[in-house]
Amino acid sequence: MANKPRLTEKHYSGNGYYMLCSGVLRCDGKCCSCDELEKVVDRLGEYEDKAEQAIATVELPCKIGDFVWAIRSFKGHEQPQRGIVSDMLFTKDMKLQIVVKYVARGEWGRIVFATEKEAYAAIRERSGQ
Repeated sequence: MANKPRLTEKHYSGNGYYMLCSGVLRCDGKCCSCDELEKVVDRLGEYEDKAEQAIATVELPCKIGDFVWAIRSFKGHEQPQRGIVSDMLFTKDMKLQIVVKYVARGEWGRIVFATEKEAYAAIRERSGQ
């Protein structure tokens, strides 16, 4: 978060957070009276704390149960096949491996893709076409 300024600060009471803008003289305070907004501010504050503590978060390209396309290799021939994501894991070098049930296992954008078109494009690129 070094390049993004905080929007919240932990409340002096230790319960929840408050928006930094509420301390500015031009703030009329009306935006701070909403219960739902308080929930949003608390959630944002928690995320900012985690980011400052260098707790890494990863945005996953898909989720378990999604339908995706994977490149399946058989006897030297590569073919895209549609399948369902059954598992995800990180390798020792922190690369995300996506398991497409009964089809393949590999990295997003290299073996596993959102569309059939992307999978075919990767096969063509590998073969130099």
